[in-house]
Amino acid sequence: FPEGVDELWFQVIGVITDIDRLKSLYYLFAETLNHLCHIGSAYEDDPKLEL
Repeated sequence: FPEGVDELWFQVIGVITDIDRLKSLYYLFAETLNHLCHIGSAYEDDPKLEL
């Protein structure tokens, strides 16, 4: 990632086959990013980053 850009990372061993668990993780990431935006540690606009 470029200077000043961080990433939110989740790692699990194996494959997540439980759809409810996968949805919960998705919402957890969404809430985490939302909170980071509110405290000024992340921005809502697109950083124009391509992987």
